[in-house]
Amino acid sequence: MAQTIFCGKLIDGEHDEPFTGKWLTIEDGKIKSISDSQPSNGGEFLDLGKYTILPGFIDCHDHICLEPGNEVTQSKEPVAWLAIRGAARARLVIESGVTTVRNAGEHERMDVSLKRAINEGMVPGPRLITAGLWITRTGGHGWYDEIEADGPWAIRKAIREEVKLGADWIKIMATGDFTTLNSDPLMSEYTKEEMFTAVEEAHRLGKKIVAHAHGGAGVDYLIEAGVDSIEHGFYLTEAQMRAMAKKGIYLTSTYGIVDAILKEPDSPDYYIDGCDKYTQVIDTMLTKAIRENVPIVVGTDANHGKMAIELDALIRGGYSHSQAIKALTSEAANLLGMKDQIGSIKEGLIADLVAIDGDPLTDIYAIENVKLVFKDGKQIFSRI
Repeated sequence: MAQTIFCGKLIDGEHDEPFTGKWLTIEDGKIKSISDSQPSNGGEFLDLGKYTILPGFIDCHDHICLEPGNEVTQSKEPVAWLAIRGAARARLVIESGVTTVRNAGEHERMDVSLKRAINEGMVPGPRLITAGLWITRTGGHGWYDEIEADGPWAIRKAIREEVKLGADWIKIMATGDFTTLNSDPLMSEYTKEEMFTAVEEAHRLGKKIVAHAHGGAGVDYLIEAGVDSIEHGFYLTEAQMRAMAKKGIYLTSTYGIVDAILKEPDSPDYYIDGCDKYTQVIDTMLTKAIRENVPIVVGTDANHGKMAIELDALIRGGYSHSQAIKALTSEAANLLGMKDQIGSIKEGLIADLVAIDGDPLTDIYAIENVKLVFKDGKQIFSRI
């Protein structure tokens, strides 16, 4: 049955200026029409004239079953507990307006099972793009929660295993991180040959590949190999940014997780020391990345659903409000290879919609005032 929505203000995720007084018709889970007048056969009517309507938000880097804090301790928790917590977080995420998540790896591949539960209607949650287990060298960043693989053929086998078991993307740890003890965010976790192997094998199997990387030679290897996106990138150089822009390699900005870790009582001292160092460079890095025209999307990295802080960081770095919203919607869909399905309010696309109270073109934190969420054309959450 068709449903027609009257939109007081509509931000479509592609244009800089909003539209007013539009009539949006949904049928069979997709946007059937957008018009200036009420369709005569529009079916059920919903008046959202008081609200701003946006495309469903896209979080390009989350770990739904994780929380900010001590990841080593969390990795030792019973799997059942982590899975139950993940289901609860999936509800929180969808209620924040996030209708699609690229989940960048999870303990025991829980993201693959959670995706199945969401798809079968067992639990409410966003559309999940999964990575299964992320891949690192022996003793590399996050080794306690990953596949440890050394050498080209071990890496190929690990990637093949993740694809076999349901991963939509491949995730590798390309550099270290201060949140792993005795790890260096500027040190390459893999050799150039290993890095090239990972990218080549993922692409050969028809999968995109995402890399945790902050800077140094590891980033150079990734750029040369043609990785699809680089996560965090706190120590990227301007030369690396220019190379990323030239090749169309995305940066996934994860600004808010640093402050979340600093505020988490469970965070170990070395987490705190490392995040203090990140706060000294992250703002400057984003400003430079924007200036160098690096394509940017955003991720919460376990700071679940808190998208406004990510967009606010981009705005302070030089983005307009509309550019920041595109990073959360149409640009994110482009990275995921799903621009013909989600990320915009356009005829023929999936009807993922968020109604908010306020104007995010003047106050980006208005996106936190979520009143209603549609996913696949179905109303999944309402606070109206």
